[in-house]
Amino acid sequence: MSRLSAQELETAARSSSYAYLKNPVPSQRNQFARRIVQKYLESKNGDVDVALEKVKNALRFRQGIQIDDLITAFDDNTVENDEDGDENNSTAEILKKHLSSKKYYVQGYDKYGRSTLYFIPRLVSEYDLEWTLKEAIYSIERAIACSRSEDGTSTINAVVDFSGFSLSQHSPPLEIGKQFLTTLRSHYAGHINRIYFINTPFSFSFLWNIFSPFIGTNTRDKILIVNDTQSKRRDVLDLYDLEEVPSWLVPGGENNRPLDVDEYLYELSFDTAFNNQS
Repeated sequence: MSRLSAQELETAARSSSYAYLKNPVPSQRNQFARRIVQKYLESKNGDVDVALEKVKNALRFRQGIQIDDLITAFDDNTVENDEDGDENNSTAEILKKHLSSKKYYVQGYDKYGRSTLYFIPRLVSEYDLEWTLKEAIYSIERAIACSRSEDGTSTINAVVDFSGFSLSQHSPPLEIGKQFLTTLRSHYAGHINRIYFINTPFSFSFLWNIFSPFIGTNTRDKILIVNDTQSKRRDVLDLYDLEEVPSWLVPGGENNRPLDVDEYLYELSFDTAFNNQS
C-alpha cells in the first residue's frame, strides 16, 4: 500500500467498490484499496514485488480504458443529443447500441450469492476492436458489482450459450479474441468462480484450438462444458436452484423474464441484476 501513489490508491478504491466510486469518502480510500492489493498478493503467493507490478498494471489498464465512465455511463438516466437533435456518440449511446443485441446481461444468483453473467455469441452481429472489449468489460464489471458472494470476494459465474453458433458468422477475429482473453486472464481471473460452456457445436474444437493458448491455466480449470440435459441438471444445479436459472439452460428453470434493455441499463442500478422481480 505504501508503494502506491495517492492517485493509484484512489483508482484501486474505485475499482474495489461501486459504492465508493459513486460516493468516494477519503477516509475510506485505503480500506477499499486494500481489497485489490490483497487479491493480487494472494494470487501471487505473497510475493510483494510481483503483486505490486500486477496491481500497477491493472490500475493503468483501468485508467487507460476509462472504466469509471463505462460503469457510470447510464447513471444519469438520460439520452444526450447534439444540436440537430440526433443522439451523439456518448459512451452511453455506443454501449447501448452494442448491448441492445442482448448478448451480454447479468441475471440470477447461485446458492452462494455469486451473480451470473450470460454471453450468447450467436447474437454478435459485428466486432469492433475498441467497443467489443468495452462492452465485455462493462458486463463483467456489472456482474462483479452485483455479486453477493458469501465469502466477500465478489466472484461471479458465467454462462456462454453456443446454441446457433456459426464459426463463419460469429467467431471473433484473432486480434479481438486475443485482446479479450488476455484482459480476462490479466485483470479478472480472480473474480471467476465457474464458466459454463453450453451447447457447444462440433466446430467449437476448432475455435478452442485457436484461442485456448490465450486463456490462463487457472481460468481453464474453471471451464465446464455442458452439452446434454443430464449434465446440465447435475452440474448446473450443483450450484443453482431452479428459480435462479432459465428453462433453456436447465429444464424446469424459473428465471425466464425476457431482458428489457432499457430497464436493465437506465432503470436498474449498476449493481442490480435483471431478475424476475426487477
